[in-house]
Amino acid sequence: MKASTAILVLLLSLTQGEEGDYTPVHEKGYCAFQGQCAFNNGARQPCVHNKPATRMTKASDISTLTNLCPELVTEDQPYVCCTGGQLTSLKINMALPSQLLSRCPACYQNFVKLWCAYTCSPDQSTFTNVTNAEPYKNDGKLTITEMTYWMTADYTDGMYDSCENVQFPSGNGDAINLLCGTDDCDPQTFVDYLGSSTNGYSPVQIDMVISNTSLDHPTAISPMNYSVNPCNVPTSNLSFACSCVDCVASCPITEAPPVPSEPWMVGRVYGYMIVVGALYVLFAVIFVVLMECSAKRSNDKKKEGNAERRATAYADEASSAGFSLAALGRWTQLAMQRFFFAWGTFVTRHWAVVITLWLAVVVALGFGIKFLDITTDPVELWSSPSSAAYQQMVYYNENFMPFYRVEQVFVFTYEKEGSVYTNEVSGESTYFGPVFDRAVLDETLYLQRRIMHLRGQADEAVTLANGQVIPAGSPIALSDICFKPLQPFNTNCSIESPMEWFQNSYRNLNLTVYNKAGLLKADYHDHIIACANGPTLTDDATPLHLPCLASWGGPIDPFVALGDYQETAYENASALVLTFIVNQYTDNTYNKAAMAWEKKYLEFLGSYTSPRIYLAYQAQRSVQDEINRESAADVSTVSVSYFLMFAYIVVSLGTFSKQWRLVLVDAKISLGLAGVIIVLLSVSSSVGLFGYCGVAATLIIIE
Repeated sequence: MKASTAILVLLLSLTQGEEGDYTPVHEKGYCAFQGQCAFNNGARQPCVHNKPATRMTKASDISTLTNLCPELVTEDQPYVCCTGGQLTSLKINMALPSQLLSRCPACYQNFVKLWCAYTCSPDQSTFTNVTNAEPYKNDGKLTITEMTYWMTADYTDGMYDSCENVQFPSGNGDAINLLCGTDDCDPQTFVDYLGSSTNGYSPVQIDMVISNTSLDHPTAISPMNYSVNPCNVPTSNLSFACSCVDCVASCPITEAPPVPSEPWMVGRVYGYMIVVGALYVLFAVIFVVLMECSAKRSNDKKKEGNAERRATAYADEASSAGFSLAALGRWTQLAMQRFFFAWGTFVTRHWAVVITLWLAVVVALGFGIKFLDITTDPVELWSSPSSAAYQQMVYYNENFMPFYRVEQVFVFTYEKEGSVYTNEVSGESTYFGPVFDRAVLDETLYLQRRIMHLRGQADEAVTLANGQVIPAGSPIALSDICFKPLQPFNTNCSIESPMEWFQNSYRNLNLTVYNKAGLLKADYHDHIIACANGPTLTDDATPLHLPCLASWGGPIDPFVALGDYQETAYENASALVLTFIVNQYTDNTYNKAAMAWEKKYLEFLGSYTSPRIYLAYQAQRSVQDEINRESAADVSTVSVSYFLMFAYIVVSLGTFSKQWRLVLVDAKISLGLAGVIIVLLSVSSSVGLFGYCGVAATLIIIE
């Protein structure tokens, strides 16, 4: 019986062609494929292997399997359908999903299970079927080009739901859209894109079938149905649940706000508007009537007696039943005249004591300027610390981390017209905007590399977040302050730039491939089209075979790196955007190094000239620098205003006689100077008082 079965299997293997049955056995403990054969899309295609699963014995492979696919390690030497080479490839291929999804552990683990089952499950043949294969190296092996992979709707929907809302901050969007190939994603679209050989990742066309019922798959097939971890539940005791930002189920459940009552309406007008309007009219009428009555009574009174009798009469009138607003006003004016007359007399008689005493007060208050905290932070200037937005920002910064410092350069070219690129092999023609001229890209890459190698210099010793102290006068590099998302595995700075589609390499940018007839097969134009439409590609699927991932390991989205294009016609862009992402901290002590580097960055770009391109740029500190510049530029305006104050006093209060020796007295020069000095002393006193109180101020107060 065993011999006849072996002969039957041998005959099947000898007679199967390209469209043959490559997976005749669909049983638990059997593989559909194992090992690595031909290359495609920068990865190896698996080899046909419809045989029993084998034990994994190598300790390092078992360790890798335990870390990646713990659900498959059921014994010390588990049965698997993958080799050590396949396991290593799986680990490498999970690096990008790890970067995109690891902020939500449940999502990442659910995603990895999909490929662990596909690659290594000992029951692989029960949910996969090889549908097409080709001979490999004439050694009897067949390399797989197409297969079918069945999975249950419960697993697929659960995996998708756990990943649907995971954010990708660097791309300002959902991480799943990068793995789905479109913003309009759903479970079927998601798995279809993952298995497509046109996505630049999969070396095999994997037809993903989501099975809802037994009618959706052959009788011999049992769709993969691994358990799914909900995103709001920790995957282990050492893990954590996904945050509310990445998982809706993790968000606290709050009571729905009460439904507001219908507003009181009188016809089409709000009732409260009618009430307010009526009250306004009523008070206006009462005010006018009182004023008219007061004026009539005042005109009827005879003007007699001196100021004392009039003041007494006004006081009596104010206290009597016949109260007069006009009388009260005159009484108040006379009272103020009396007070200031008495005060002026006292100061004149005791001028030395008064001046000495108040100079001492002014000096004491002015000394508080030493403790004054000058702020140029736009948030501090234009947002009240008691506002809800400000308090929420403070809470976020303290519990998470402030948003990055962003340094941006916008590159434009003087050329207004683009050019048409024609691939000589395919014959396809595409219009490219003027910034995609090779010379412009070469200079942009040169500019980016120059910026990356800039060295700032701190005026004082600065401390980095890792505790490293950079002495005063020592150079500060971009690598000291930049955001490195894949550190320590990749220590390159996160730079969002079209040049990162070429990994910041002149060689990659200028790489060109011709066929044997000398016709152009591909150059940087083809690579830009591929990367703009597939930023996560590890192979652009062109004859160049270049990756699209940046040198720092992440994708560069076209809507971040390019500007001024219509819809998705990224190749029509007329601007290139270079964005350097720098870490920012709540404690400004750690931001001083970044500010020192930004100062050098702004100086360099301010002096950069080119006959081919022109720039617009900004740094995180640009607004603060502009506030300081404006404050310094306003010194002349403030000086002129004080001079005009002095001139006004002289012209309006002064007299001019023919006696030259009395000119300074008659022109009230000393009065004008005294007025200006008093204003300056009052400003310095108030500023010093706030300095003592620890209230931050701006240079605008000098105005």
